[in-house]
Amino acid sequence: MKIKKQFVKGPLNILWIGLFFFYLIMVGCKSSSSVIKRTKTDNSDQKTSEKVNVLDVECIETACFIPVDSSTARGIVPNEYVLYIEDGSAQIIFIVQNCSSAIWDEKDISPLKKAHIWIRLDGPDTITPVPGVEKTLPTYFWWDYKGKTTNISLDKYTESTAWNVDLVDSIEFSLTDYGKVVENINGRCHVILEWFTDPAGSATPLGINHKVSGRNENGKLNANISGIIRPISSGGKSRLKISADSPLSIFGTELYGVSFDFEMIFQAVFNTTAE
Repeated sequence: MKIKKQFVKGPLNILWIGLFFFYLIMVGCKSSSSVIKRTKTDNSDQKTSEKVNVLDVECIETACFIPVDSSTARGIVPNEYVLYIEDGSAQIIFIVQNCSSAIWDEKDISPLKKAHIWIRLDGPDTITPVPGVEKTLPTYFWWDYKGKTTNISLDKYTESTAWNVDLVDSIEFSLTDYGKVVENINGRCHVILEWFTDPAGSATPLGINHKVSGRNENGKLNANISGIIRPISSGGKSRLKISADSPLSIFGTELYGVSFDFEMIFQAVFNTTAE
């Protein structure tokens, strides 16, 4: 009986040991699976991480602040953003620049000519002082509508960003006077936009901050633009003559606003987040 009892106990011990090792293997597999899942999630998070680009420029610039129909502007800007309204009208800014120096992510792409149209958003009345000047204006908030450039490098580098920039044939302008944007459409060059300015008096250097939002097929744009302007004409009159091929044509064929002509040094940090 003693021999028989030992014989039975031996296989039971082996069975329990086998079950114990099987349990360890299953726990190990589950932990390994969790690690793989976590790694995949982490990699996925990296793929949706922000893309950051930096543009440093020194330019001459004309900027026109223009009142426009608020319902038209509302049709462009997503409802999650609040439009800036003054005297019942929304506001756009048309900016044209001729930059003698332009550095995109430490790559020299100068000279650079570009123009862009932003729609003003309502935002907090905050001032972030810009070093090097005595006065900084309250921060402006904008929605990125359209951008144009003659610079092939800028067009190439912005392809993967959420900043909307397209090539045009030429951008020509003189401060306090006149300018035009020319685009090739169906094999023919068309003046899609002309502007005329009546200058006013100059002003002291100012610090400027812009926060720009936008969206395209690459994701969502958040841009911080900061720098110093040295006004040549501050608060002049502007008139824009607009062709049907211009992105401004949705607002009318002729627009009027207030113009500012100046020299400037700015840095723009563009943040694109995939959605």
